[in-house]
Amino acid sequence: MKLIHTHTPETLDSELLAVCQQLVPQGIPEYVACRCPETGEPGSEAAVAGWVVTVWDAVLLQCVAQFVTETPQGRVYFSSLPQERILFIPDPSLSEKMTQSPRPAVQLSLSQRSEVKRFIAVSEEERSIMGRYPVRDGKIQLPADEAKLLGKLAREKESLAIRINLLLRAPDSPCLCGSGKKFRKCCKTRLARLA
Repeated sequence: MKLIHTHTPETLDSELLAVCQQLVPQGIPEYVACRCPETGEPGSEAAVAGWVVTVWDAVLLQCVAQFVTETPQGRVYFSSLPQERILFIPDPSLSEKMTQSPRPAVQLSLSQRSEVKRFIAVSEEERSIMGRYPVRDGKIQLPADEAKLLGKLAREKESLAIRINLLLRAPDSPCLCGSGKKFRKCCKTRLARLA
């Protein structure tokens, strides 16, 4: 079961706009069309650095540094994922940081709950640890003590995600497991036992 469900927000309400302004005060969020790389590879068009924003409803915004391509028809995001559009905030200050590994990412809280704030802090600690070591063949080689700490942080994040879903997920929303049933009639009880 996937405990963290982020998606491109359907609309930009005043709350989401306010949180986006925290990230890039002069940035104007915009929806950018997605295209598969096969339908037109980026060529000599200009790359625009910024943040791709997804939302975990009522919990947080997940913002990851990415490039979109400026074409004569407008901005395009090349992705092999099956999505029509992304929410993008241009941020020229990211241009120099895009070669970092891992790429910059930020989580911004939509809730005042202490569990959400702790979830964000644990995520930042994980990224900090992983960012200290190079990735080779898709793997990170860590010292034993750091690997142990990452395992502990992963377990804490899972526990927090369960509690956050129980506290903030609407009972009549679709279940996390993808069954199509309502959350309260499907996995809510099982998650409550895990918490």
